[in-house]
Amino acid sequence: MKFLNFLVLLFSLNCFFNFYLNQSCENPNLLPTACSPYVTASLIYIPTGYTQATLVAEVEARLAALSQVDPACSTTLTELTCLTAFSECATPFPVPIPPCKFVCNQAVQYCLQTLLFAGQTFPDCDATDTNTGFEIYPETERNYGVVIVQCKNTTISSALTPAFACENFANIPSECSSSISGSIFTAPGFGTTQTALAAVAQARIASASLAPPTCSLPLIDLICRSVFQSCTTYPPIATGLPANLYIPSPPCKSICNVAVDQCAEVLALGGAPPPNCGATSQLVPPQEQYPLTQWTFNINGNNVNIPCTPTNAIEPADTFRCEVFNNIPVECNNFVTGPIWVSSLADQTILAAQASARIAAFASVPTPCSTHLIELTCRSIFRPCNSYNEPYMAATFELPTSPCKSICTTALSQCAQYFAIGNQPLFNCDTIDPFSMQPLYPETSTVYNFYGNSLEIQCQPSIISPPLPKPFECAILTNSICSPYINYPVFVSAQASLATLEGIAQQRLTSTSLLPAYCRSNVEE
Repeated sequence: MKFLNFLVLLFSLNCFFNFYLNQSCENPNLLPTACSPYVTASLIYIPTGYTQATLVAEVEARLAALSQVDPACSTTLTELTCLTAFSECATPFPVPIPPCKFVCNQAVQYCLQTLLFAGQTFPDCDATDTNTGFEIYPETERNYGVVIVQCKNTTISSALTPAFACENFANIPSECSSSISGSIFTAPGFGTTQTALAAVAQARIASASLAPPTCSLPLIDLICRSVFQSCTTYPPIATGLPANLYIPSPPCKSICNVAVDQCAEVLALGGAPPPNCGATSQLVPPQEQYPLTQWTFNINGNNVNIPCTPTNAIEPADTFRCEVFNNIPVECNNFVTGPIWVSSLADQTILAAQASARIAAFASVPTPCSTHLIELTCRSIFRPCNSYNEPYMAATFELPTSPCKSICTTALSQCAQYFAIGNQPLFNCDTIDPFSMQPLYPETSTVYNFYGNSLEIQCQPSIISPPLPKPFECAILTNSICSPYINYPVFVSAQASLATLEGIAQQRLTSTSLLPAYCRSNVEE
């Protein structure tokens, strides 16, 4: 029995010396800076066929690739790489002290999904060295036969933030509450927390809210589902992988298509491109950002299908269109010709009701003011419609012709005093059209930018010519019987001109001719 044990020991020593004969231990004088926190040994193991310089070059190349990963993955994988490449050397035998399996498992836990999404392989923590038969990452120790060494464990003590997670939403905008349910996909390791996602969504929603509801509602639905993607956790038992996977569910292409259908015209009016429903995601392998039905991943040899999230909204009607008018107030007949520009938010019946209510309010206003107000009202509400074939999207857009600013400023000058006397607010000739985000009353024209192509539509001038007299003004009384008594400007109006006032005064003065002189003089004054 003792002889048998001796033979076993002799065989082990022969194998040991045959394999490790040309190995060496060296001072780590070329160690990369990134490895300094983890490699603290005074001697490192240099295997056959390597020099310290070639090891450093290989490690630096690997570490350079980690610059694009999240901090948790970078930290744990750097530690594993450094402890594997620059293993502490056991003495007196030149054998390496390997990193523990925990170091490898920790790196896989924080790097698995990052590496998979980048199309990279991940460490196999159960692998065996084909030359020696040893576990590359032992649980606690490695038995070389002639010496037993304890493996090197992690020295990372600070808390690490995982790259990806499925989280219950607690910080999303209220506008997204009808679009989001269940957990959402976050990437806290990359700084994409719920707070960061909420800030992105709020900014986009604020811009989308400027559009009419037929556009803003499907656009906000798309924004919410794109920013706050539903999340599914796949545990190791489902994938055969050593760590959880957190996979987002994208919005279906139908959601994007509805948003484009309803918003392409609104976005084009502002010169903004529509959502790209055919875009490709940055996942590996590449996936459609808005798939028809699902994403498909090959995970550990198995295809995993990730269904997209469908919309729960009803597709609205077309946003804008040109229609022949058939329901406008008679007061507008002189000002409206040809097709008018309407939307699904304001059809002809709604526009007619708005115009009629405003025109009725002008009934008690004198003619010069009311005439200009009626023209401004009719041309602002019933705007002529233009069809434009946009080559970039191969789509037809319906665009309005706005009334010229001179119509508004003339109405303002004619009516300002009536508004002031009635304590009514003045209308604003610098109003911005919420559809085009340009002046509602342009000086000469409105220019629409369509992805590098410009379309200029001339504004509509007034048909009231010549301009009506101002409703009120101050006049100087000359060559009048009253001139000796009046040395200041006289207040006159369109209904009571200077000539009319003089006629009234003359009629009254005629009746004083029979009075005594002393009395007549006082009455005349």
